[in-house]
Amino acid sequence: MVRRRARDWRKISETLVPSLLALIGACFRFFPRGDQILGSGADGFFNLWTFELVWKHLSQYGLGHVFSDGFWQAPIFYPQKLALALSEAQLYLGILSWPIRQLTGNGNLTLGICASAMSLAAFVFATLWLRSVGVERLSAWGGVFFASCGWLQKQTLHYQNLCIFLFPLALWSWERFKSRPSFLRGVVCAAAFGWIGGWNLYYQIFANLILVILLGFYWTKNKSLWLPLLCLGGAAAAIELPIVLKYFQVSALIGGLSVSDGTFKMFSATPLSWLADVPTVLQRLLPFYPRVNVGLEGSGFLGFTWLVCSLLAWRRVSLRPFLWAALAAWLVSLGPNYGVFYLVKYFPGFRGARAIGRVQILVMLFSLPAVMLFLQSLRRWQQGAVLFLIALELIPGAPPFYEKWDPAFFNGAVPEFVQALERGGNTTPLLVTPNPDASFQVNMLKSSTALFGGYSGRELTSEFLLGRVVEKDLRLAVIFSQAQRVAVTGSQSESLRSAPYLAFEGCYSFYGANPCLFDVKPGVLENPPRLRLDVDAKWSYPDIGNGVHIAVLRALRSGVLDYNLLTRCGLDEELKFRGLPAIKTRKALPMYEFRGVEFKKDEVILELVSKQAWFSLPQGFRPHKTDQITCPSS
Repeated sequence: MVRRRARDWRKISETLVPSLLALIGACFRFFPRGDQILGSGADGFFNLWTFELVWKHLSQYGLGHVFSDGFWQAPIFYPQKLALALSEAQLYLGILSWPIRQLTGNGNLTLGICASAMSLAAFVFATLWLRSVGVERLSAWGGVFFASCGWLQKQTLHYQNLCIFLFPLALWSWERFKSRPSFLRGVVCAAAFGWIGGWNLYYQIFANLILVILLGFYWTKNKSLWLPLLCLGGAAAAIELPIVLKYFQVSALIGGLSVSDGTFKMFSATPLSWLADVPTVLQRLLPFYPRVNVGLEGSGFLGFTWLVCSLLAWRRVSLRPFLWAALAAWLVSLGPNYGVFYLVKYFPGFRGARAIGRVQILVMLFSLPAVMLFLQSLRRWQQGAVLFLIALELIPGAPPFYEKWDPAFFNGAVPEFVQALERGGNTTPLLVTPNPDASFQVNMLKSSTALFGGYSGRELTSEFLLGRVVEKDLRLAVIFSQAQRVAVTGSQSESLRSAPYLAFEGCYSFYGANPCLFDVKPGVLENPPRLRLDVDAKWSYPDIGNGVHIAVLRALRSGVLDYNLLTRCGLDEELKFRGLPAIKTRKALPMYEFRGVEFKKDEVILELVSKQAWFSLPQGFRPHKTDQITCPSS
């Protein structure tokens, strides 16, 4: 009887308690709310916009056209094509949640339900993966720790990062394939790795690197299985290809998605990110508990107990592969400052993964089996004490952030502003001043009108330039963009009613706001000559020495740049060392550096400065660098 009670107590403590904690955490942290958006500020609104657009397109195009160009068009950044691919499209979650959206009639409720489901999925699949690698009794506790890890608690601000269950799901499918290779298990494993990009592109890049390493290590020990392994890798690549192709397409349109080392540094982790301010309960209640402020992308809280367990686990040789992987992930997350990042920078996708600090989720993932296997080797009272300390350090100190949202948006009523916009079937693009924020962008999904501006995960340089002109001179912005209609959401509306180039139409209610609509009077604005940077501008290269290369672009005649054409132009750079093939690079136009949009003859349009060591070489060894702007013919 005593032994039976002891077994029952062990089952309760090892399985039932963590399962209840996972359920409570999923339900209470992400409890669906119809009038609130999960996330803070623009990011929360933008995620709602993404899903509402995907759901709208599913109703409009159907499942059979999810990879068509029309499906990936978005009514922002006019005339940019495939604008849905400028950030995480979250397509597969959108497809899976579409029936829930139809049933609830409320996007916020749908996203809350999905967030709870993803939290439970992280617990379930982490538990299954841990069991497959030998964690028997404490696998459920490991699942709880993974589903409520400090990194994820901070990343609730970014809804697209909640799908961390994809990693243990993929690794569990790999362990099942490895234990008994078969065609079916290979297909499942390929699908588990290959579909990740439809949820989160960063996670797909990380998963691709993991899969390549797993295939390589397994091949060195089982060289006779080279063909099944090759097929598995090829199948995973084929499954992810439809999503990746859209990002290749948009990359070609905007001149590339790669970012500079300076941008990587802005979004990197730091050596103390494992004590980042989440905040947890201990960070809020104990003044002496460290709260390192490293920003959202640099945050990767683990806690003291987790770190100590990881260090103690190092004594077991069998656990070191997991810990080596966790250490490598941590070093990569530190970005360019510490060097290891460059070992993976040129792996496909990493050059565009600017928020490199997100690799810290892999630190938790890879250290998880090592810590749980180490704990499993301890005495039961020791296990209980350490589990309690880990859980104590991970208790959230605050609920996730939510933003208020008018649930009237989800009903079928058409707001006054949208009715005015589309009166007479008019759907010409709209120029908004001040630049439209993310909440205005969501509301505009009620209309079929596209916006010149917008908000996305990746800011376009053309949008930055237009926004700067709108702030300084609306008249010039209208000429530059050739907009026919203007909406004013700020206090400017009164003064603009007397503008000679605008015809006031009216102010209309729009979910608590009252934007005013203006038509651009035909023939009132002069139509100056349009400058084409590939034809009407010329580069010069003044030599100032000191390892500095300067490229100056001047206008060959007077005129105004054409915004619609600029969005499709790119910058081709060529670096040529004597006796070596030229190095050619395609980049987005650096419109951040443009000095304006209206120029007189011989006026400087932009000046590019490069400071690199090879420009300090003697004249005979110094490379020759040239620049060329290329634009489509029409």
